Amino acid sequence: MIRRIYSRLPRLLGLGCGTALGAIAALTIGRQSSANSYAADNDAARAGGECLFIGKGGRVGFLSRLGEIVTPPKYEYVGVWWNGMLWCREVYDDPMSGHFVNSQGRVVNDTAVGDRSSIDFSIVDPGFNSADFAIVRTDPVTFSHMDREGRIGSEARVGRFGYGVRIGFLDGRYRIESADGVPLSAALYDDVVSSPPGTCVAVLENGKWGFVDRLARMLIQPQFDRVQLKYAGDGDVGGLFGWRVESGGQVGIMDREGTIVVPIHHEAVGAIGSGMIAVRDEGRWGVVAEGGAWVLAPAYDEVMLAGTNSVWVKQGKWGMRSVGGDELLPPAFDDVDRLHRFDEVGRAYWKTQKGRLYGIVSSQGSILVPADYRSVSYRGGGVAILELGSGDSFVDLSTGTVLVPVDSGRLRYWPELRRQSIVITRNSKDGLLDFKTGKYLLPAEHDSIGGWHGMVCVRKGEHLALFTVAGESVLGWDTFTTELPPDREPLVNGVGKVVCAGKAGLINEKGLIVLACLYQDVGSLSEGLVPAKQEGLWGYVSLADEWIIPPRYEQAEAFHGGYAAVRQDGKVGLINRSGRVKVPFQYADAGYVLNGRFPVAREQDGKLLWGIADIKSRVILPLEYDCVEWIDLAPDTTRYHGKPGWMEF
Repeated sequence: MIRRIYSRLPRLLGLGCGTALGAIAALTIGRQSSANSYAADNDAARAGGECLFIGKGGRVGFLSRLGEIVTPPKYEYVGVWWNGMLWCREVYDDPMSGHFVNSQGRVVNDTAVGDRSSIDFSIVDPGFNSADFAIVRTDPVTFSHMDREGRIGSEARVGRFGYGVRIGFLDGRYRIESADGVPLSAALYDDVVSSPPGTCVAVLENGKWGFVDRLARMLIQPQFDRVQLKYAGDGDVGGLFGWRVESGGQVGIMDREGTIVVPIHHEAVGAIGSGMIAVRDEGRWGVVAEGGAWVLAPAYDEVMLAGTNSVWVKQGKWGMRSVGGDELLPPAFDDVDRLHRFDEVGRAYWKTQKGRLYGIVSSQGSILVPADYRSVSYRGGGVAILELGSGDSFVDLSTGTVLVPVDSGRLRYWPELRRQSIVITRNSKDGLLDFKTGKYLLPAEHDSIGGWHGMVCVRKGEHLALFTVAGESVLGWDTFTTELPPDREPLVNGVGKVVCAGKAGLINEKGLIVLACLYQDVGSLSEGLVPAKQEGLWGYVSLADEWIIPPRYEQAEAFHGGYAAVRQDGKVGLINRSGRVKVPFQYADAGYVLNGRFPVAREQDGKLLWGIADIKSRVILPLEYDCVEWIDLAPDTTRYHGKPGWMEF
């Protein structure tokens, strides 16, 4: 039985389940960590390909989008799509039964290989990185490189898997190779430390480290005792800066391209950011600029880079100085911690501590909030909440103005409120305050207030209402609304189901009802028509509330590709937009039409078995599978028809 499976289409969760005409189970979605964190920034890494899943007997195989089997069900474990490749295992408990499947659903390596479980249980599955190779286990103790055609290359050593640089291990030494295993130079090294793309590569020869570019061309001859990747932060936007290099017990900094930016004559180096680097000499910390000139002489217990032109310095207590050495804040704080990195004009904000109380200062040395509060927390959108014992206040960091001291009650804020309002909770009831004046826009008498597509959703008892973030009514209490589409889920074709006074209609993301609440139930808008239920039967209406296809079906689904699945007398067939039957009522269930083909099911021994048919009722794929993945209404989404044999609900 398959224990876990992941989809490349995370929007499946947002659409929920039950949209086919029978038992449809939405498969749980998840993601594993990648073997190469830099691939996570590549949108292509998140996508699979043109193939779809098919399940039978607790195993997974792959279909084309024409419904034809590419790889029959054979895998008990399926990982996550990564750079167009999917890692699978034929036997769940056998880590050496692995294969890669490409974006068309074809297996690329004939011989099974293993995962990384013997060395790292946090990143088990191998994956292809941005340089188009993967690291796989070829026997219980050996790792090797594999290219996209499934060819096994040179041995790969644990801890030297590289960032997009292929590092082969031969006769106890290392070499740098192309993605398909061709040596980029004749040189063999005692060790190699790779780095993210755009950064030079460290190589060890005769006990000394030097640097080559990513094509193995020498940049700096071996001369350093130690090297270490160095990341920016603490005043900068973060990310890799370059290398810490050490020689003769002294250290310096080299950038990504191989230029020394801090000469090698310091005891230690610390944070890098905004063109400044913290360094230590003779036990004291100071700050130098790139190039090595002193910004602040080494005279402090500790230093932190506060912003683009300021530095926190500690001499018993923390104070702030400018890069020119002027005192911006005297040493008066027991501790300081970053609250928010940068706003739209480049200011950073810091939480300060005196004893057990907290405040806020800007990176320019302005005290925005004195250290008088029990807690300070950033809530996004340039707003921080300040706890005042029994009540809260808040501060607009862009202006430094502390607003609306509240004697009792707690405040909540999220960026979609756009500094127009803030939610207050008093005596377990919610209200809405004007952000600038503190006056009530909505009294604190509601059961809950939350966000809904950029508006405010208010609940009182079983009823819901919508307001703008300025407190203006959009969907009033007089509609007696009891159900809205979930806020965090995408609306299908811009609308979702709303229930008012016990009747269903459709609402758009602006809070406007676009299909009147006149029906027992409604489905998803597609191709201008909405499935609607009246007096126990389903038909189709337009957004003008006109019956286009009168209600006569037991169930009805949305149109897709000009066809919709409907149920009559317990059987499912397809109709066109005129209501004409195009596929006879003969199936136990059916899905949407794609490329003239669609999933269909028959019932056997109390369960549904799925296959693929075309609109001429010809069987493309025999009806003998537990589960078929197929296209959904929204672009780039799919769902699973049938009960996946590998996941119990």
